[in-house]
Amino acid sequence: MAHPNPETPAVRQLRIVVEVEDYEASVAFLRDVLGLAQEAAFSGGDDAKVTIFDAGRATLELANPAHHRYVDEVEVGRPVAPRYRLAFEVSDTQAATERLIAGGAVPVAPPTRTPWDSLNARLDVPGDLHITLFEELAEPAAPAEDPRLQEMAREVIDRNRYLTLGTVEPSGQPRLSPVYYTHEGYRTFYWVSGGATRHSRNLVRHPAVSMVIFDSSAAPADTRAVYVDAVAETVPDDELAAACAVAFRSVGGGARPFTPDELSGPAQLRLYRAEATSHAVHIRGSDPDYGTGVDIRVRVALP
Repeated sequence: MAHPNPETPAVRQLRIVVEVEDYEASVAFLRDVLGLAQEAAFSGGDDAKVTIFDAGRATLELANPAHHRYVDEVEVGRPVAPRYRLAFEVSDTQAATERLIAGGAVPVAPPTRTPWDSLNARLDVPGDLHITLFEELAEPAAPAEDPRLQEMAREVIDRNRYLTLGTVEPSGQPRLSPVYYTHEGYRTFYWVSGGATRHSRNLVRHPAVSMVIFDSSAAPADTRAVYVDAVAETVPDDELAAACAVAFRSVGGGARPFTPDELSGPAQLRLYRAEATSHAVHIRGSDPDYGTGVDIRVRVALP
């Protein structure tokens, strides 16, 4: 990626400098137990020593106090981390945690699956360092083919009448619009809107849309929602007859079916169709099977 300001030199390396009291023990632990590659070591007068390790790709994560507390709560269950915390990505958090504990680390929290699909463990290691081991997990926390989650998604789609449609404005800002919908097979969603409305113009220019369906009257403990990514379009005039037969086969709540003549030519309204590319469901933090303590969304397959 090109640097945003070519006149300003790009950062070449992130190096974190940590002062440790028990220098020898810390160096031995990071090199021999954690497995960091020693890149260089220097010494000087007055017994000054420094060792530089290659720790792989470096990133800088900045968090405000609220997020700092939130991550502690998710990974540990209580506030424990100082302002600075070192996090190391590993291929197997469980095995790495056991290896570090055997090498002298003090466990703070066992490997814990996070809402962002990583397996994280906390430890205190020689040198008074508080660290995280994290493993990015390839699979979601819940199987997409879980029948219970699939049925939840179908019920939410069937029992509600309005969805919130997310389109992209020319400025790049999102625009949210409530629309009355019908569906075919949980994958094709239909609604009628004015052709001149902003969300209609947005999807003509940028067909990728996002939608969420939920019952806003439900109690917090009963919250359920379905998230849908889709590609939307105006139904072409030559497909209107067939599309209207499907879209208005079942309407309720005071809605009425439209005819092709009402949705074409000089008419102001148009029929829109969105083909789903993915579905996800809202999982409560207290869910008996997939709860993580905080609400998350999990992908689900609707064949």
